[in-house]
Amino acid sequence: MTVNADDYLAVVTETIGRVSANQREAVHRAADLIADALRADGVVHAFGTGHSEALAMEIAGRAGGLVPTNRIALRDLVLLGGAPADVLGRCWSGTPRWPTGCTSWPRSARRTSSWSPPTPGSTALSSSSPGW
Repeated sequence: MTVNADDYLAVVTETIGRVSANQREAVHRAADLIADALRADGVVHAFGTGHSEALAMEIAGRAGGLVPTNRIALRDLVLLGGAPADVLGRCWSGTPRWPTGCTSWPRSARRTSSWSPPTPGSTALSSSSPGW
């Protein structure tokens, strides 16, 4: 299969249109949560594994320190949160064995709170892009 710039642009445009049509309210709520956190001098925490980690890297790495952000990486769960080291291989191999999956924010959030406790006004984002 050959992919060219026009084909790529068509798919991206269609996807953005679909998200805009179907997820507008959810996007507005998420934007409000982030804006509220920043107005309250909170921190925007971002988490994702595999390809989803790219979004967390964009959120926490692009602001140049002007926006209070914190990227929580899967390896942090091992290094700081007590998860077994083999979880890294299981998640990145595409065969997660955690009952709720590698990107399950509630499970991961409990682990991260021991070294990165939530603060008033902060918010957390978890991204997951299975099948992309």
